[in-house]
Amino acid sequence: MKLNKLNTTEYHPESNGVWKKHKTMVEYLRCFCNPGGNNWGKWLPLACFVYNTTPHTMIKYTPYELLFGRKDNIPGYLQQRPAPLYNHDDLIHDIKREIQNAMKLLDVN
Repeated sequence: MKLNKLNTTEYHPESNGVWKKHKTMVEYLRCFCNPGGNNWGKWLPLACFVYNTTPHTMIKYTPYELLFGRKDNIPGYLQQRPAPLYNHDDLIHDIKREIQNAMKLLDVN
């Protein structure tokens, strides 16, 4: 398989590339943990799931796909894209209506 073993020291994670994943995990956990940072263990499985099912920019595949050779099985409601709240026509219509209401309040025609 032509694998090369790489030994690193425990206080120098930059030498094997794992530090990039750890940096991403810290950013994920920072969004959800409380300010004291004492509940990170509760959020770690979710952060790992998000990391492993998110396509990476360089390779365009998720780590899950590369490991198992297939797409991940995310629950159906999470796979659906949310319907947009506004399209351009609705937005223009709402802005026009707000301006008309403001003009009526000012009695300007």
